[in-house]
Amino acid sequence: MLDLRRWRRKRADERFPVKLRTRVLQLVRRGATPADAARAVDLPVQTIHSRSRIDPAWQARLDKALMAGRRPDVPHGTPSGYRYHKCHCPECRAAHRSPAS
Repeated sequence: MLDLRRWRRKRADERFPVKLRTRVLQLVRRGATPADAARAVDLPVQTIHSRSRIDPAWQARLDKALMAGRRPDVPHGTPSGYRYHKCHCPECRAAHRSPAS
Protein backbone atom coordinates (compact mmCIF):
# COMPACT_ATOMS: atom_id res chain seq x y z
CA MET A 1 0.00 0.00 0.00
CA LEU A 2 2.76 2.44 0.90
CA ASP A 3 4.63 1.68 -2.32
CA LEU A 4 1.49 2.35 -4.35
CA ARG A 5 0.99 5.68 -2.57
CA ARG A 6 4.62 6.62 -3.23
CA TRP A 7 4.28 5.63 -6.88
CA ARG A 8 1.10 7.71 -7.27
CA ARG A 9 2.75 10.74 -5.68
CA LYS A 10 5.74 10.37 -8.00
CA ARG A 11 3.44 10.21 -11.03
CA ALA A 12 1.53 13.26 -9.80
CA ASP A 13 4.80 15.16 -9.39
CA GLU A 14 5.81 14.24 -12.93
CA ARG A 15 2.47 15.37 -14.38
CA PHE A 16 2.35 18.60 -12.37
CA PRO A 17 5.91 19.66 -11.49
CA VAL A 18 6.77 22.45 -9.05
CA LYS A 19 7.49 24.93 -11.85
CA LEU A 20 3.96 24.54 -13.25
CA ARG A 21 2.39 24.63 -9.78
CA THR A 22 4.17 27.91 -9.09
CA ARG A 23 2.94 29.36 -12.38
CA VAL A 24 -0.64 28.26 -11.67
CA LEU A 25 -0.52 29.92 -8.24
CA GLN A 26 0.80 33.15 -9.80
CA LEU A 27 -2.03 33.21 -12.33
CA VAL A 28 -4.69 32.46 -9.73
CA ARG A 29 -3.27 35.18 -7.45
CA ARG A 30 -3.71 37.62 -10.35
CA GLY A 31 -7.39 36.69 -10.66
CA ALA A 32 -7.46 33.75 -13.08
CA THR A 33 -9.80 30.88 -12.33
CA PRO A 34 -8.19 27.46 -11.87
CA ALA A 35 -9.58 26.47 -15.29
CA ASP A 36 -8.04 29.55 -16.94
CA ALA A 37 -4.72 28.93 -15.21
CA ALA A 38 -4.76 25.28 -16.32
CA ARG A 39 -5.37 26.31 -19.93
CA ALA A 40 -2.55 28.86 -19.72
CA VAL A 41 -0.03 26.18 -18.71
CA ASP A 42 -1.56 23.56 -21.04
CA LEU A 43 -2.87 21.19 -18.37
CA PRO A 44 -6.29 19.72 -17.73
CA VAL A 45 -8.01 21.51 -14.84
CA GLN A 46 -8.51 18.08 -13.24
CA THR A 47 -4.75 17.99 -12.61
CA ILE A 48 -5.05 21.01 -10.32
CA HIS A 49 -8.03 19.60 -8.44
CA SER A 50 -6.67 16.07 -8.15
CA ARG A 51 -3.45 17.47 -6.67
CA SER A 52 -5.62 19.16 -4.05
CA ARG A 53 -7.03 15.81 -2.96
CA ILE A 54 -3.63 14.18 -2.41
CA ASP A 55 -1.62 17.18 -1.16
CA PRO A 56 -3.09 19.28 1.68
CA ALA A 57 -0.17 21.73 1.46
CA TRP A 58 -0.99 22.39 -2.20
CA GLN A 59 -4.66 22.89 -1.32
CA ALA A 60 -3.68 25.45 1.33
CA ARG A 61 -1.47 27.36 -1.13
CA LEU A 62 -4.17 27.25 -3.80
CA ASP A 63 -6.80 28.51 -1.34
CA LYS A 64 -4.50 31.35 -0.29
CA ALA A 65 -3.98 32.32 -3.95
CA LEU A 66 -7.73 32.09 -4.62
CA MET A 67 -8.43 34.42 -1.69
CA ALA A 68 -5.78 36.89 -2.87
CA GLY A 69 -7.03 36.90 -6.45
CA ARG A 70 -10.75 36.92 -5.90
CA ARG A 71 -12.80 39.71 -7.42
CA PRO A 72 -14.33 42.24 -5.01
CA ASP A 73 -17.54 42.57 -7.07
CA VAL A 74 -18.51 38.90 -6.60
CA PRO A 75 -20.94 37.92 -3.81
CA HIS A 76 -18.52 35.55 -2.04
CA GLY A 77 -19.87 32.79 0.16
CA THR A 78 -22.95 32.31 -2.00
CA PRO A 79 -23.84 29.59 -4.49
CA SER A 80 -24.13 32.24 -7.21
CA GLY A 81 -20.56 33.37 -6.53
CA TYR A 82 -19.40 29.88 -7.41
CA ARG A 83 -21.84 29.09 -10.19
CA TYR A 84 -22.34 32.32 -12.09
CA HIS A 85 -19.17 34.26 -11.28
CA LYS A 86 -16.92 31.17 -11.39
CA CYS A 87 -15.25 32.03 -8.09
CA HIS A 88 -13.69 28.98 -6.45
CA CYS A 89 -12.46 30.60 -3.25
CA PRO A 90 -12.99 28.51 -0.11
CA GLU A 91 -16.10 30.51 0.86
CA CYS A 92 -17.79 30.08 -2.53
CA ARG A 93 -16.88 26.37 -2.65
CA ALA A 94 -18.42 25.86 0.80
CA ALA A 95 -21.61 27.64 -0.26
CA HIS A 96 -21.75 25.58 -3.45
CA ARG A 97 -21.44 22.33 -1.51
CA SER A 98 -23.94 23.21 1.23
CA PRO A 99 -27.41 21.69 0.93
CA ALA A 100 -30.10 23.97 -0.45
CA SER A 101 -32.24 25.64 2.18
